[in-house]
Amino acid sequence: MMSLKCAIQLGISHIIHSHGRAMILSDLVNSLPINNINGKSCDYIYHPMHILIYGGFFYPN
Repeated sequence: MMSLKCAIQLGISHIIHSHGRAMILSDLVNSLPINNINGKSCDYIYHPMHILIYGGFFYPN
């Protein structure tokens, strides 16, 4: 699953764990080690996170 591989490579679980509670998507994107390309990073992260949440890897609030 490519979404899981991306999440691992970006360290998403570590970022959320370090935050100590649930994060909104924009906060997560701002914490990621990627460049925010014209404000589009949220769009690029939304779909893999959607797949991971509904796949049971992360839990929505």
